[in-house]
Amino acid sequence: MQLRYRKKKVHRGRYFRRSLTLVLFIACIPGIVTGVVLYGWLTGSMERTLRQADQEQLEHRAALVAEQLDDLELSFSKWAFDPVFDSRLKSLDFVYKYKQVHELYKTLLIIQDSNVLIDEVELYLQQPEPLTLTPYRYDFLRDPSQRVTFGQLVEEQRMTYWTRSADGKSMMEVIQLTGDNGLPFGALTMTLDTRQLGNLLQSLSPYPSSASFLLGAEGEWIVPPASGGEDGLYAAMRSRVLDADAEHASLLMSYGGKEYSVKYGTVRRLGTDWTYVSSVPLSDIAAPMLSASKIIVAVNAAGLLLALLLSWFGSLHLYRPVGRFLHTFKGERPAAAGGGQDEFGQIEQQWLGLKQEREMLLGNLEQQLPVVRKSFVLQLAQGHLAGMAEQELRERFARLSWEVGDCRFAAVFAQLSPYGMPSQEGADEHRDLLVFAAGDVLKDILEEGELQGEIIHFHDQSMGLLLALSGNRQDEAAESGRELMILGERWVKEVQARLGIRLTAAVSECTESAAAIPYLFRKIRYSLRHSLLASDQAVIDAGQAGYAAAVEETHYPVFLEQEIVAAIRSADAEAAMELLQRFMEEVQRGGSEQRLKQALLQLLASIQHAMTQLGGDPVLLFEVEVFDELLHLNSSDDVLLWFRHRIVKLCIEGYTGKEEEQLKLAVHSMKEHADQQYAEAMSLEALADLYGIHSYTLSRAFKQMIGQNFVDYLTEVRLRRAKQLIEETDGKINEIAEQVGYQASYFNRIFKKSEGITPSRYRDRIRSSEKKRGNGSE
Repeated sequence: MQLRYRKKKVHRGRYFRRSLTLVLFIACIPGIVTGVVLYGWLTGSMERTLRQADQEQLEHRAALVAEQLDDLELSFSKWAFDPVFDSRLKSLDFVYKYKQVHELYKTLLIIQDSNVLIDEVELYLQQPEPLTLTPYRYDFLRDPSQRVTFGQLVEEQRMTYWTRSADGKSMMEVIQLTGDNGLPFGALTMTLDTRQLGNLLQSLSPYPSSASFLLGAEGEWIVPPASGGEDGLYAAMRSRVLDADAEHASLLMSYGGKEYSVKYGTVRRLGTDWTYVSSVPLSDIAAPMLSASKIIVAVNAAGLLLALLLSWFGSLHLYRPVGRFLHTFKGERPAAAGGGQDEFGQIEQQWLGLKQEREMLLGNLEQQLPVVRKSFVLQLAQGHLAGMAEQELRERFARLSWEVGDCRFAAVFAQLSPYGMPSQEGADEHRDLLVFAAGDVLKDILEEGELQGEIIHFHDQSMGLLLALSGNRQDEAAESGRELMILGERWVKEVQARLGIRLTAAVSECTESAAAIPYLFRKIRYSLRHSLLASDQAVIDAGQAGYAAAVEETHYPVFLEQEIVAAIRSADAEAAMELLQRFMEEVQRGGSEQRLKQALLQLLASIQHAMTQLGGDPVLLFEVEVFDELLHLNSSDDVLLWFRHRIVKLCIEGYTGKEEEQLKLAVHSMKEHADQQYAEAMSLEALADLYGIHSYTLSRAFKQMIGQNFVDYLTEVRLRRAKQLIEETDGKINEIAEQVGYQASYFNRIFKKSEGITPSRYRDRIRSSEKKRGNGSE
């Protein structure tokens, strides 16, 4: 055991000993600081904090009480302007006009029940005969003293004011009713419910032994405490408050051997000031603090003893991952610290080694990234990535550290000119080296400017440049075209000056589609190789009308070929024939019959290649040599008829059945996905990638089978579910929008576009219809 202990002790170095000492020291600090501070500074601070918090709570709750009284006064004032209390009451016959009197009963009852603070509502009228009206009865005032008492209500100079009720027990708000001549002919009175107002005042303080009361402008009791205010404590508090000068204050008062915290303030009520008073014993405020302090001290004392014991075991436990970490780096158990290094010093040394290796690997990656990017751009320019979508191409550019964003693309193509080349022996062997040297010249020119581009070597004594240009406005496009011409001319001149050779170059127009990059290179390559250049002409603009027309005349419509193959694969014979007719028209434009035959042979070969990719043998399908048949056709009508029956029909019947079945399954899955997961439905492009089908093909198949495109169908499902939730639930419109996968603002617009009204109006209309049907059934 002793030997094992010594062996383990060797494994713990300088860091372990220092950390153990530090942990023991830190563990003792909380208990010592708590014992010294808690009964000194903390006790007084907590008492002040609690009193301040109690004062803030009182002010906040007093503001809430005032707001409720404000709401009561406002709502009562609004009722006083109700048409039922207009000057027609002066001529109302209370004996015979039963309906009008009943309406007054009902209105007074509604006012009385509109707020729990209202005890009684009463209407007093001087004309046509003095009377009082309550929600339950009316009485003519025969007693002269009563007439004097109620008559004083309308003799007051203020139209709205607070006064004491007739019995003097409660506060009453009076609103004078004026006629057309502006003179009062009656009054509407509201008597406060003293009990309810007292319950409201009790919310001023959260302590159970607190007391709250309300005083009027003259210091009279509006809401006395529970004992009625005759108790010596409340009388003393009332006296202190009335003697104070400040409108809002907090004071301490001793009474009966106890200390009380008394807080008071004023609230303005229709031109008069009411004073609220709340008191609580200090012992109630400080009781939680004192008991908690004793508990904390006891717990800290026990915790200090426990910390001394656990520090040792905790240090051992915390050191274990350090040892394993060091062992992972060094491949051996950590030895005792030596050479001035502790365990973390050894870890740092190993970490720096790994960091150097990482930087070296990142450097190697940075070196290889341009090579990968050049390979990608070369494949794109040669048309080998025609199946990739626009977004996918731009994402690939971004992954290769070329941020194209919303840039436009342009291309430059150049080859060694047959003019001015050295005719010495062995010159042909160096032409490729000269092309690479010309690329270095172009690289130097690009580094001087702000153009973002990638140089492409086609390994056929020609080279190209793909540029990403910012901006898409027409004037910016024209400016970019001029910059490209200047770039091409400078490149040609510097190559001739530095290398003594001549280049011929062509500059393309700009395009916003990355998928059109292969077409740019095909167009400028053709323009360069089929243009009769003068001896002094080194750069041509392939976007000019003359060159563009020449290219269009001889251009093989590759995109139409791809669409024809896609239509055959999707079993759409009519679309395939329409595209074929367009294909022939494109080739025939300014061309010969021989060129048309060559293009049709190329198209037939592409169709056979596509059928081969589907897993069949086109030779067995067609049974005879179809190329010979095609060559013996003379007219365009014969070619179209032959393609329809000998190629398109057989391909669709023989090879596209399986693909059509796959499309049907994909469309069925898309429909189920929209029906069940409408709130989090995937986009059409994501579903196309999931099923391995081109998005255009999948969209067209969905529309053919369902009758509408995927986005419209998904919108219809979401709106149908939204209407069901609106009709059957009481959920908020925003929540319903989120449940069906929309943002609230967009949901309102698309719902109104579909239904003609907003979701809220739609719900109101449904509720109204249901209510009418319910009334009809009754």
